[in-house]
Amino acid sequence: MNELYQDDNKSGGFKMRGFVNSINTILSPIISGFLIYYFDTLTILSLCLGLSAVSFLLFYHINLSHPKTAQVHSQSHTNTNTLSILLFNPIERLMVAISALANFIITPLIAYVIPYQIAHTFKLSAFYIGIGEGAFGLGMIIGSVFLIKILNQKIGNHRTTSASVFFVAFGVWLGTSEHFMVFLLALMMIGMGVVMFNINSTHIRSTATPKDIRQSFEFIFLAVCIVFVPLGVLLTTWVIDGGYLTAFYGAISGVLVILTFTILYHQAIKNIYTIDDKKLDGYYQVIYQKIYEPNPSQSLPL
Repeated sequence: MNELYQDDNKSGGFKMRGFVNSINTILSPIISGFLIYYFDTLTILSLCLGLSAVSFLLFYHINLSHPKTAQVHSQSHTNTNTLSILLFNPIERLMVAISALANFIITPLIAYVIPYQIAHTFKLSAFYIGIGEGAFGLGMIIGSVFLIKILNQKIGNHRTTSASVFFVAFGVWLGTSEHFMVFLLALMMIGMGVVMFNINSTHIRSTATPKDIRQSFEFIFLAVCIVFVPLGVLLTTWVIDGGYLTAFYGAISGVLVILTFTILYHQAIKNIYTIDDKKLDGYYQVIYQKIYEPNPSQSLPL
């Protein structure tokens, strides 16, 4: 992202990416719900195949038009060493824990809990699944376009990042409501919190990480986050089947509140959010020099 976005204010690039992701998130479920409600299976499958073909052609065109974007930097770190860096870096270790927990709870929420709540709790049609997931996407748009700018200016990026985790915690807690409008509000809050946390934390991670390992570090970071998704789906299935969804979401909300205050009072995170973009470039290698050696010592303190 840093190499593609030419403006000096790199956070603008992450806001732009967050906005694009928000548009995808809000349009996809609304369109899907509309299609499921109004069209038959054959029509929907035909549309899916056609759109997949269009996506492939567009991606192929981008790949041919910009072949340089596919180049990978030579790296002196292996994936194993990059994972060690993630585990030994106290800032990114906390951020990956929060992101992994978010994936653990939010992916099953969007893919599984929303349809379940719509069908079984609210007794509504598939069209309202689109509205529910659209509320999540609307929250992402509000968060990425308006709210993050206001909060970053008023209370600072550090406190905004902490507040974003609280938004997710409060949204998850409200997510078991039996009132449809409250349920929609909960999804909006989760969407706002997720996108604001991603924008601010990704800006720090992608800028402060040394250039030669940014790609591999992002890959490892995402891999750690994604690996918990199947476990989240499995556990959520068991929780819903046993009728423990309210208690489960209450416990997750409690953990997220603790992480909110952990970010707020974490001195290293406080400090790094005060660094401007020019000094922040590769800054992790300055403050954690031993960690970013090609073969970091496994005796480094956690």
